[in-house]
Parts: sequence; C-alpha cells; structure tokens
Amino acid sequence: MEEIIKSNLRKYIQKFYHINISTKYIGVTLKNLGGLSNINFVATITNKSTNERICIILYRHFGEISDVVDRDLETMIIEQLANKGIGPKIYYNDPNNKFRLNEYLEDTLPISKKEEFNPVVIDQIINIIINYSLITNLYKYNITNEIINYSIVNEKGNSKMKRINKNQFDTCMTDMYIKALNAYKIFSEKFTAAIPQEGNEEYYHYLQKFDYYLNNFKEMFLKVFPKQGFLILCHNDVHRLNFIIRQNDNKLFVLDHEYACLNLPGNDIANYMNESNFIYEPDYIFTKEKINFDKYFEFYKIYFEKFEENYKILNDSKAGKDFLLLMQTKKYYIQLHQIINLFWLLYSAIYLNFDNWNKDHNDFYYLHFIHRIQYLEKGEEALSALND
Repeated sequence: MEEIIKSNLRKYIQKFYHINISTKYIGVTLKNLGGLSNINFVATITNKSTNERICIILYRHFGEISDVVDRDLETMIIEQLANKGIGPKIYYNDPNNKFRLNEYLEDTLPISKKEEFNPVVIDQIINIIINYSLITNLYKYNITNEIINYSIVNEKGNSKMKRINKNQFDTCMTDMYIKALNAYKIFSEKFTAAIPQEGNEEYYHYLQKFDYYLNNFKEMFLKVFPKQGFLILCHNDVHRLNFIIRQNDNKLFVLDHEYACLNLPGNDIANYMNESNFIYEPDYIFTKEKINFDKYFEFYKIYFEKFEENYKILNDSKAGKDFLLLMQTKKYYIQLHQIINLFWLLYSAIYLNFDNWNKDHNDFYYLHFIHRIQYLEKGEEALSALND
C-alpha cells in the first residue's frame, strides 16, 4: 500500500506544485497515524536533489465503509469548516474515492484523556458542534412505516447544497443495516462450522446476543428515535481523537467527517461523552463501570442552552416548542446514547471477520460489538429507572 501512496503523492506534487523534476527525485516519507476504518499517513515531501522540504500533507486512505459515505457532502463540510478556521483544507480528492489529500496542521495534538472533560475544552467542542450544524439548513421530519420524511425549515440562500439527502435514520435502517446483516451472516456461518459449542459456551452466548440485536435492530432503533422532530447536520463521530489542539494557542480543530449527515440535535455532544468510555490506542479498553449518564447530562445541558440560542426559529411553531421541551429531558438524552450505540453496533458487525477472530480471539470488532451491547443494556437500565 505504501508504494501506491508514494506514487499518488509524487504525481500530485508534480502537477500542483509545478515541480520541474523527475518523480524519482521527489522524496516521500510516510508516518502511519493509524485509524479504524481509514488509515491516515503524514507525508513529508522533499526535493532529493536539494534536500529541501516541499510540504507536509495528510494522506487519508478510505476503508471498506466508503461506499456508504457521501463524499460530496463531506467535501462541502471540510471546505466550510476551513473557511471558519476550525478545520484543515482539502488539497485533492481522488475521483475514485480511494483517498484524499488534506492540509496537515503542524504543532497539533489530539485531546488527551486527561483533558477530555476540561470545561475549557468542552466549551470549545460545543461551539464547534454548533458551528457545524449551522453550515446548512434545519430540517423538520416525521417517521411513518419505517420511512422518514423531512423538509427544510430555514432555507439558506448561500448554502452550496440546498438539501442534504443523507441522514442517520436511513443509514441505520437501510444501508448499514444491510451491510451488517450480510457481514454477520458470513461470520456466524464460519463460526458455527468451525467452533464446537461444547467448551465454547461463552462465545456462543455472545453469538446469541449478536443474533438477537441484529434480528431486532429495527424495532430497537424505532423505539428510541423520536417519531417526529427536527434534524441538523451532525459529525456523528465526535470523540477526543477527532479533535486536535494547536499547541501555541490551544485552538481546537475538528477532523474526519465521513459519517456526517443529518441527525438529531445533541447527537454529537452525546457521542463525545459516549466515546469517553473507550480507549482505542495504544491498547483497546472499554470501561462499562465508568458510564455516568448523570455526569454527561450536565454537559449536555450546556450544549442545549447554546443550541436553543442559535435555533430560536424553533420557538416560532408548536412543533418546534414541543421538540425543545423534549430535548431538555434526560430520557431524550439517554435515547441519543442508545441510537449512537446501535449505529456503532452495525459498524462493528460490518467489519466482523471470522479469520481475524480465529487468529486472535480478542479481535477488535468482535469485542467492540460486545461492548456496544453492554452499553445498550446500561442505557436500558437507565431508561427503566426513569420510568419507575
């Protein structure tokens, strides 16, 4: 893969930097930053004949889930955020959607685990989330017979995209759900054919849970997704590693927009709190015992105040006022966590691979599937407690 990346970069550098030297004299040094569904490389480009640095570029290689990503929407978001000064610029989009070249923001680091709940950091994140949603229109929706219908509430004349056609409801109920079912079918067939039930009762216990959650996914999703309300543009993958802090002024920038689409207000701040229970590197850790809906809800209330301030248009209708009342409830907030965990459950199912599991029974996606189920069960307990 790295040789292909270097070749792509040399062609780009020669064309866009108008360098009059043979590609063999364009040096490319790659640093793998890792990633889950995508792989990111920092590419340092040099002129071999002079040893001068030409530039540094972030090369993003897209993963298997790329075919459900709206690249036009993603590009529009990146451009708008770059204009607002809270995201890096795009240098080049591969027409075959295999990779993208982005500006590399130097002297930056991801939010550390220690700073994750720092009030100053949270305040910046909330401001970015609000600015993100304001890139495009507010939408009113209703759901009937598993179909979501939505329309623009506040037409923005300067918006590059009059209507966003990608939304989290459809993604979960159709595209990703179908991919998850197909991937899981292959996984479970290989699993049951190769692994005897006797002596592997724990693994079969989880396999039964996988079956249950995927077979009942739509019913669960419809139960927690409000039947009517409003949608805004959301990032849908907000966690500390998708924010970087510039060291000289502590300014935050947001990255990785491939899951961006219309979703329920509050989803992004809920996802940030949700992801605080996961550590992905250097080792993968999930701490179910640290899930604290009471603590998260206090941060959510700060977000809600800023959301209400920026979406005063909702007070112009009964439907808008009713939705604001709903948004203020703890039940709505916990349901956001349920929607988030159901989404990432599908994500994990898509990447289930029996060959990886058989090689290492601690395969990330297998474990992550289990942990999303555990988080869902914790949410069910919290919702039941509210009803008691």
